[in-house]
Amino acid sequence: MDYKVLRPHLGDKAYLPGDVRSAKPASVSHLVAKAVLAPVTQEEPSSEDGQKAAAENSGNTAGPQTALENKADEPPQNAATTGSGTAEKTNSQT
Repeated sequence: MDYKVLRPHLGDKAYLPGDVRSAKPASVSHLVAKAVLAPVTQEEPSSEDGQKAAAENSGNTAGPQTALENKADEPPQNAATTGSGTAEKTNSQT
């Protein structure tokens, strides 16, 4: 049976994510339980065909991107730096 490698591991050789590993179900059941391997179904393309299809379908489908706001330009707005009486509270404790 074929399994898709989800996490890198050492078996009879080194396996990397995306590889396809052939093994007996009884010998890799512990790896399937730990989400290291996943059984390859007939619907999933295996090896190079799957990688080519994934590369073609990896376009951004989230829609238009908005510009990120740069929050580093503003000073921090927390209780330690703002509010009335912060200097009085620290000086009265000394």
